[in-house]
Amino acid sequence: MLSFPTARTAIGAAKLISVNCLSSPFRRDWLESVHAGKFLVPIAYYHLFILCRAGQVFYSSLSAMEPTAEIRRLLDLMPASGRMMTKIVGKPEQAKVINSSFPLPWNQERPIFINFDLWRRLSLPQRDLLLLSSVSWLTGVKWLKPDVYQGVVVAGLLGAVVELVQSDAVGVVVAGGLSAIALTRIWRTNRSSQSYLDADQAAIQVAKRRGYNETEAAEHLLAAIEAVARLEGHSGLSFTELIRCQNLRALAGQSPVGVPQSIKRE
Repeated sequence: MLSFPTARTAIGAAKLISVNCLSSPFRRDWLESVHAGKFLVPIAYYHLFILCRAGQVFYSSLSAMEPTAEIRRLLDLMPASGRMMTKIVGKPEQAKVINSSFPLPWNQERPIFINFDLWRRLSLPQRDLLLLSSVSWLTGVKWLKPDVYQGVVVAGLLGAVVELVQSDAVGVVVAGGLSAIALTRIWRTNRSSQSYLDADQAAIQVAKRRGYNETEAAEHLLAAIEAVARLEGHSGLSFTELIRCQNLRALAGQSPVGVPQSIKRE
């Protein structure tokens, strides 16, 4: 039970919260009873209850994340190429914390979908590194990059057009087949474990320009990958996530064993 001084203190602190919640006649009688010391302890408990409820509401308002403000902060965090090529979109209905589809050549924007109800449960450094890794992966997919396979695709398409004009069905099939093989190779390269490891490394480099050092950036990204798996209710990490975590442990100095090149290409 509250002592008399404690009860008086509780009443004085809570009076400003509750006084405007009552009608005028009842409020006058209520306050007269309070100052007269009638029902002091029960009233003190009632006011403490109001204080607790008000504190819960205030804490909830602080813990809730405002998506627009967070999106602005994340845009400032991104490198210039990320701001030009990607777009952050709130998607509360998705089960994933953060998700992005593989960008196709005709996609002008590369959206990153975030469930902010889950996103806010990560620490700020974890959110930073996770976002930078997603941005680095999306911007790392380059369909028009000068390469052997891109050249084969272009040559195959031109050959198919020429053979089609000449009504050579076999030539069209051969040229089209070469283009399909090259496109499949480009797809697999951009979806391999190596592409995600490269994105993690690029994210760490950007984070270093944002005030993180390499070791702590790797640690935050490692913790973020593991935390996301828990938030999404997964029983464990996927193969690619395991590879990424092992590589990040090596970068953070937590493990002397890196990832073999043969596994990175898978």
